[in-house]
Amino acid sequence: MTDPTITERALSQRMWNVRQLTETENLSLAIDLGSRVVADAERLLGADHPGTQFARNLLAIAYRSAGQLAQAIELLEAVVASRTSTLGAVHHDTLISRNELAYANCSAGRSDAAIREFEKLVLDHIDVFGAADPHTLHQQHDLAGAYRQAGRSEDAVALLESVCADRSRVLGPDDPSTMASHNNLGHAYLTAGRHDEAITTLQSVCGSRAGRLGEDHPDTMTSRNNLAAAYCIANRPDEAVALLEQVCADLIEHLGVDHPKTLSSRDNLAGAYGSAGRVDESVALHEEVLADFRRVLGDDHPDTLLARNNLAGAYEKAGRLDAAATCASLAKPSNSTHSPTTGEAGHD
Repeated sequence: MTDPTITERALSQRMWNVRQLTETENLSLAIDLGSRVVADAERLLGADHPGTQFARNLLAIAYRSAGQLAQAIELLEAVVASRTSTLGAVHHDTLISRNELAYANCSAGRSDAAIREFEKLVLDHIDVFGAADPHTLHQQHDLAGAYRQAGRSEDAVALLESVCADRSRVLGPDDPSTMASHNNLGHAYLTAGRHDEAITTLQSVCGSRAGRLGEDHPDTMTSRNNLAAAYCIANRPDEAVALLEQVCADLIEHLGVDHPKTLSSRDNLAGAYGSAGRVDESVALHEEVLADFRRVLGDDHPDTLLARNNLAGAYEKAGRLDAAATCASLAKPSNSTHSPTTGEAGHD
């Protein structure tokens, strides 16, 4: 008879492997292994065992990371229901799964559902941890991201200004979470049309991250990418192009040409070329990036669909209307013009 302790240890090791595969963007392998681990956990431990729920939560994160949002949401709804029933609505593990479900709904464009759950999470965290606790501030940070996505830009700005002040006071101005909130505040200013405040805020984040983490740290490069996107939106395309060319070169060197962050930055650079009037370069790079997104992430991944939509916009700007219409017909509804891809819109 198998020792239950040995069984749980073996499952835990495989769960750790799922987490590592997800974090390193090996998402097909993560989903395949995660699905098998969940099935084994259900069979060996039972459907409501904490280990089974943990495995399901990991698989849902892999689904979300791969853009398979319907599968992620369905699985997380089951995890939340099970954990609420067995542990209670405000148990630490339940709160984690509720946050993941809200974030998955946000990623799927289900802003109303995401906002409702994030607002409940904020209130529950205040009751359990207190208003100034880092866990509570994390929920407010995520709620602000949902407000921004739903078009409630001023609500996002007001909440993020409060979160930035509280995180600076509680955690310090150079804490990674504080810098993440300042980064998202810059995005919120941008969405609200407050371009000067957005650029000033994002320039400050770039400087803070470069000083604390180094110029080559992934978070620093993400901030530089975000600042370049802000330059583009604020109609400062030459500054955007110069910064994005350097960002792309650094990302290719440190993460590789096929890393999702590299692909998104290259897509942003293609859009910046278009904004700067370099239409032929814009189209050529958009075509190249779309082919890479399709190869790396698949045709149905949200980032691939956005890249296809952005290529349609580039074709339209180049006067290639038939090509634009054909390309747009293959993309799901999105913005009709280039949408710079920015980091840290959700979790920090």
